[in-house]
Amino acid sequence: MARRLFVTGFGPFPGVERNPSREIARALEQQGLGGGVHVHAAELPVEFNAVAGAIDAALKRLPERPDVLLGLGVWSRGDGFRLERLARGVFDVARVDNAGQTGIGIDLGPQRATDWDLESLAKCMQAAGAGEVRISEDAGSYVCERTYLHLLTRAEELGSRALFLHVPPLEVIGLERQIVCVRALARELCS
Repeated sequence: MARRLFVTGFGPFPGVERNPSREIARALEQQGLGGGVHVHAAELPVEFNAVAGAIDAALKRLPERPDVLLGLGVWSRGDGFRLERLARGVFDVARVDNAGQTGIGIDLGPQRATDWDLESLAKCMQAAGAGEVRISEDAGSYVCERTYLHLLTRAEELGSRALFLHVPPLEVIGLERQIVCVRALARELCS
């Protein structure tokens, strides 16, 4: 059983005043998962050029190498949860981040993919009350996708595994239900 989970979330960004990903990551760290799993959370900046450095700095502060890296972000126009399979390395989105920058021109090489069985993970979340859980091949070309690419890269280097989950806005599914569903996912990832 994996014993160390590193989970990330984001704060507000244009169009999302209250980001549930940050609150879920904090709740997982504060409440834990049980079973001896150590959870460490980090809030990441919603900035294309700063997010990779923030991940690396947070990983360096951990007492031990994490077994699982779980990135959370809000799918601002979504109506449910979305498990991400792929992270592209080329960005062309004109959407502005919190630093006023876009992803246009960022080229970090080839795409990467998680090796998790997403269909099985979706069923786990559904059993916890998530409703429909989509499996996505497009992580959105925004800072979430940049984050996922970096998490997958670091996981490979560390001998760990990584996954990214988009959660819905709080207006769609309330925070407590989201925490329950993401906790079920995290427990499955750490089993």
